[in-house]
Amino acid sequence: MKLKVSQIIMLLNALTTADLSKTTAEDKSALIKLSVALRKEGKAWNEFLEEARRRCRPEDFDAIEEKHARRKELPEDERKAVEEAVAKLDAEVDEIARSEFEAEREIDAPYIGDETLARLADSNPGWKMGDILTLRDLLSEPKAEGK
Repeated sequence: MKLKVSQIIMLLNALTTADLSKTTAEDKSALIKLSVALRKEGKAWNEFLEEARRRCRPEDFDAIEEKHARRKELPEDERKAVEEAVAKLDAEVDEIARSEFEAEREIDAPYIGDETLARLADSNPGWKMGDILTLRDLLSEPKAEGK
């Protein structure tokens, strides 16, 4: 299955916190295989972000991070300068990460059928219809055109 990195992150967040109490053993097996494949890509994304942050980070940033950790104690002008420096680094990392976040990845994992998704939804009563439809869109085998 092909998914964007942004979709992989969203799915990881949904599935790692999902209750599986009303799913079958077969459902659990498919969901575990899917989660393992997603985690591999999620780990690669985290490593990408760490590397981007490392490359964008100014040499004197340790002092800024130390001040940022105690920014509430700083005078207002110094606090603003520290917050601006952190925001600038975050913006640089975001700029680098934006295209990667929307890049597609081939995931070696099974598609999830509607019955499995229904049992998963039954296990997670806090999920909204939009959440379930998004999962269905991403995890169901694509239908052939015209069917």
